Amino acid sequence: MITYFDFTKTIGWMKFLKCSVLYVFLLCWVTPGTTAQTPPNLIEQLMKARPYWFGKVLKNPAKYEVQILYTQINRDKKNKPIYQDFSYRLKPEAYFNPASVVKLPLSLLALEKMHQTNLLGVDKFTRMGTKASYKCQKNVPGNLPKDQNYPCLARYVEQMMLVSDNDAYSRVFEYLGSQYIQQRLAQRGYLDMRIVRRFDDECDSVTNRHTNAVIFYNDQLEPIHYQPARYDPSPFSFPWGTLKKGRGYLKKGYLIRRPLDVTYSNYVSLKDVHQIMKTVMFPEAAPPPYRFDLHWKDYRFLQKRLGSYPREGTLARYRAPKYFDTHKKYLYYGRKKVRVNPNIRIFNIVGWWAGYLVDSAYIVDFKNGVEFFLSALIYTNENQVFDYKFEYTTVGFPFLARLGQTIYQHELKRVKSRKPTLNQFKYWR
Repeated sequence: MITYFDFTKTIGWMKFLKCSVLYVFLLCWVTPGTTAQTPPNLIEQLMKARPYWFGKVLKNPAKYEVQILYTQINRDKKNKPIYQDFSYRLKPEAYFNPASVVKLPLSLLALEKMHQTNLLGVDKFTRMGTKASYKCQKNVPGNLPKDQNYPCLARYVEQMMLVSDNDAYSRVFEYLGSQYIQQRLAQRGYLDMRIVRRFDDECDSVTNRHTNAVIFYNDQLEPIHYQPARYDPSPFSFPWGTLKKGRGYLKKGYLIRRPLDVTYSNYVSLKDVHQIMKTVMFPEAAPPPYRFDLHWKDYRFLQKRLGSYPREGTLARYRAPKYFDTHKKYLYYGRKKVRVNPNIRIFNIVGWWAGYLVDSAYIVDFKNGVEFFLSALIYTNENQVFDYKFEYTTVGFPFLARLGQTIYQHELKRVKSRKPTLNQFKYWR
């Protein structure tokens, strides 16, 4: 297509005007009765078709800071996935606190580090102790006799994936260190992602730069590898500058009537966590540099934990009623204690903090050959004060459950040229 600037260099103003008129005429002739419009948003259409479910949020999606990513999956002759992405109000520069969502990239980095260092006698099942050597740090011995639930990387990852355990996250954060985390995320293409703090209110932006010494032990409880304590001296830079949220927050039981500074908080965009979920479930389809350097057994280990219910853990089992099957399967069940569909498995990571709810999932129906990726964010904080009075149960969880069910119903009706083979994900049969 020739631009206006090209025209003015080659013809006079009269010819330019004639050509402009002709251009407009041809444009109208090619698309009669239309103007330049964006195609209808599929996700929005599906939600608008169910106003009794989504009407409240659709009236003011900006208030609820809604973001949605939906990926349809088709298969080629070799059963390889082919993606088609759809989005609704996707804004990577819009801050939200990812909370426990960061546990997925952290687990990937930890499994990758252990695979790459390839230390003799050390793997994800090796006893792992952490030694407190600075303020706010915790001492976790890894050489206690007769400790059947001894700490190790595999157990920590399982605890994070099954019930979103915060102590497990902090121990893995210390194994990696914030400097290593940021360097590896950047090398993997996640330039804006920030994982810079433990989940411990006693630790601030300074103490989070100091990480514990880590010691690995053999089965005779003898130390076989020592990783010294470290300090991260690199300057911190939040991708969107100084940022404050809300109108007030609680601190040690007192209401502080000013916005909360979240500049030094963890940060993950919905787009990035969606990409990471796709990479975990289909590493062979992920373009470089998004692929992580993991052994295929590590990928399978992580996939199974993402899709397991709390009672299905092999290293850390959790019992009802506190930990029920739908404990963290927001994008289909919300958080209701209901009987799960035996044909459906949801591989996902979730987070919630101060009114934010986020879930990123790969949802599979083995019986009907349905599969899709879905990630969604909603903010439910009516008074904009971080005081633990949020509309999770009345707005947030119902919205995510209905969204997942709506996309699932759409996928049931969607015609595919090839039915997927999903045997690789049938861990429980």
